[in-house]
Amino acid sequence: MTETESLEIQGLQRRALELWVADQASALELGRSLIAVREALRDERGAFTAWYRENDLEENRVYYCIRKVEGKEKRPATAEEEPPTFVLNDRNLAIAKYAPKAETKFMSKTVHICREGTTVTDGFKLIRISLPPQFSPPEHEGGVVPATLLSRIATANASIYPISFKRDEVIAKADDENITIPRKQTEFPPIDKVLGQMARQDMVFKCTVTLAALSALVNSAKEFNPDRADLTEKKIDLTFYKDTVRLDTDTVDGQTWLGIAKLVNG
Repeated sequence: MTETESLEIQGLQRRALELWVADQASALELGRSLIAVREALRDERGAFTAWYRENDLEENRVYYCIRKVEGKEKRPATAEEEPPTFVLNDRNLAIAKYAPKAETKFMSKTVHICREGTTVTDGFKLIRISLPPQFSPPEHEGGVVPATLLSRIATANASIYPISFKRDEVIAKADDENITIPRKQTEFPPIDKVLGQMARQDMVFKCTVTLAALSALVNSAKEFNPDRADLTEKKIDLTFYKDTVRLDTDTVDGQTWLGIAKLVNG
């Protein structure tokens, strides 16, 4: 980098910081200034992120202002050409580790992304994390991505991760890098149908137990009945009383294990 380029970048940075502190300009003006800094630093991986963090610029506002500019400066896009971006956070990425490890007719090592959140399922259990509340969910059906993609972009050490579904590809933004993969029409279990059927059922009961208590009991059950390859999948019985929940399971050698936790609102 030449001295002239360095001075030019410093000037861009000072301008962006002045707008940030004064907060007198519109989000569009600030966004354009931030984009100018980002473009000037694009050859150095992670430099833009490091710069705004060093200067204590709020990350959500940085990208809000940038999106405001990019949304207005780009030509209106059709749903097929430029699908809306889904904004994820580290919790949405972490769900990938719960995706099935095997690839079968009924299981897929994928994560489903839609306006309701990020979802994984193996056909027997389902886990979903909603999208970050500060971002409005897009009016778009979303799609399916490999669980490995979310694991890969998690290494960017950012706090938000935009993902766009295009007709033939998926683009994930990790730090200052775009990761592009082919979009595959992968089958995913009909989660909306399953959840819809559940919503129409009569609720049998609902109770509240602390995660710490439940986790301690489940971990204890696993300790006394560890995984063994020659056994079928172990099961646990749950019994709910007025103010407690009881867990029962058998150990490998025929003993029984019992755990009890007090309900929070019992």
